[in-house]
Amino acid sequence: MWTLVVEHPYIVSSALTLLLVMLLYVWMQIGEKSYLYAAGVNLVLIIAVIVLGHTIETDREQLERLVYETAELIETNQVGAAVAIIADPKVRQRASDTLANVEFHSARASNVRVAPVQGSAPPQAKVDLTASVRLSLGAVVKNQAALRQVTLTFEKSSNGDWYVTEYSQRPLGGGTDNFSPNQVIGAE
Repeated sequence: MWTLVVEHPYIVSSALTLLLVMLLYVWMQIGEKSYLYAAGVNLVLIIAVIVLGHTIETDREQLERLVYETAELIETNQVGAAVAIIADPKVRQRASDTLANVEFHSARASNVRVAPVQGSAPPQAKVDLTASVRLSLGAVVKNQAALRQVTLTFEKSSNGDWYVTEYSQRPLGGGTDNFSPNQVIGAE
């Protein structure tokens, strides 16, 4: 219920508004002040749900925000800052090597799906997304569009921040292409 309140405050406040209207209707029909007081408490609850929904950031919302912020960093070719969310130095280096010779003209994340890994300690989550990029690779590829399916595994640190522990990327249709890891552009 708590997740519903903070991630979807308008759904909860709509249900509470319906209850508020019913309480006011009963009060107007019967005239008992207890229904009016209950309506007042319900109005306070509606306001509290909306305020809480806009002030508390859940793990899912934090992970979505990290994905969109990282896409903005990649779009502006700030590779060092973009890979800073990767915890493992080997994985961070692998990502840096992959992005080192790439000039990005645009980068967008869409269809972001966050799935917590149940029972993991520390908390983990799998994030699947579609990345749409326009990039250049030296003199060989200029301003080429690419759609990628990206899977990220996040782990929550003791200070509450989330870090990528593993990632993979592939074409939307599966298989490999010239942008897949360990592929040489122009190789047969």
